[in-house]
Amino acid sequence: VLAYLRAFAAAGAFGSAVVAVATVQSTAGLRRARSLSPTEVVEQAREVLRHQRVRAVKGGALGSAANVRAVARLLAGRAGLAVVVDTPMLPSRGKARLLARGAVQLLREALLPHATLVTVNADEAEALVGGPVRTVREAHDAARALVSHCGAHAALVKGGHLAGPMAIDVLAVTDM
Repeated sequence: VLAYLRAFAAAGAFGSAVVAVATVQSTAGLRRARSLSPTEVVEQAREVLRHQRVRAVKGGALGSAANVRAVARLLAGRAGLAVVVDTPMLPSRGKARLLARGAVQLLREALLPHATLVTVNADEAEALVGGPVRTVREAHDAARALVSHCGAHAALVKGGHLAGPMAIDVLAVTDM
């Protein structure tokens, strides 16, 4: 959260944060994650939306299906708001989950249709589209599926976890 706020400030944007998952982590990895209640998440978001001129939202770890559902409902009433959905499910290091296993389908069906852009790594793309994502070709197919079948306006599959010597990102965009 702090890294994102610093990046926003460096780009000249004012960022506000809503926390959905409290974590115990360091550079050694994620040790524990606990989802806040959907009521707490929505109260935080409504407070920011009420008092700031919000033009874009970048979502991250939501933890639970209840939080996915609550955020999807909150975004449903906000047409015209740019929404970037990042979908962290598992950490690069550590054992704790950032999204409950049972929340993946709900993420796909309820939240991704609100996304202006969805950003996923190969493992997250695999979980969302239900097929392997290990090559650039498979990343291409996954990005297109996230747009055509999941309703996101654009999908970026990040290539850091793909096979091969280079990290190649793949972007698919709807025909508007």
